[in-house]
Amino acid sequence: SYASWIRYHFSVTHLRGAVNSLTQLKKIEEEIKIKLDKKQEFDMHIHMSCASTGLILSAAFLEATINEVFVCCHEDNGVGLNSAKPIWQSQLAQKWADPNFSRRTSSLRKYQTALELANAEKFSENSSPYREVKLVFDLRNALVHFKPASFPTSSFDEQPLPVHDFEPVLIPYVGESPFRNLIPSIRSPEDEERIDISPYFPQGCLYSGAVRWAISSSLAFTDDFFNRLSLRWYYEFMKLNGELQEFLGTVD
Repeated sequence: SYASWIRYHFSVTHLRGAVNSLTQLKKIEEEIKIKLDKKQEFDMHIHMSCASTGLILSAAFLEATINEVFVCCHEDNGVGLNSAKPIWQSQLAQKWADPNFSRRTSSLRKYQTALELANAEKFSENSSPYREVKLVFDLRNALVHFKPASFPTSSFDEQPLPVHDFEPVLIPYVGESPFRNLIPSIRSPEDEERIDISPYFPQGCLYSGAVRWAISSSLAFTDDFFNRLSLRWYYEFMKLNGELQEFLGTVD
């Protein structure tokens, strides 16, 4: 038999990574503004990679959190920061023992299943905060499974440019990056004076505003989830020490 055990809860690591990415991203954006004023060169790819990190880690926080809930129930330990075992623990434990559920079910479906098994009210999938985190996952998937695509950035006859699928659904939440059009497009020498408009994804939405929205939306969702279960989770200590103050109560 084993004398001791250790179990990592990586949700807090992902959340802290997303917050740190945003902090770094804000610094990069200030540096870009200074260099723009001085007409100096800068690397927009560093900016977009930092924004991508924050968005991906926001979704990773959501995934790790719900997996932790089920694993805590399955291993018959205390659930979260609650010392007492909830009456619905055995139902979640039994569900997690099914590999078709634990390995193949989407994270959002796991959240809904946990609420259902606990006889708590499920999220309305067409309302906040579910609607927003669905977009967080969609954006994460588009980044992780990125598929290159060619988008026109200008036209000779003022023809409207195509709109990326993310643009109409994300702009109400995150707006648009002030650095959207700073990456030059491929063009012929005789067309150098024409103004480019870069596609909304990835250039137009990868910036600090999107990362802040993703973190705030993720926290609004998990806070709502744990309130429905009368649970407190491990990221609570980040609230107590002020690390999450910027993101609390910021999602409509």
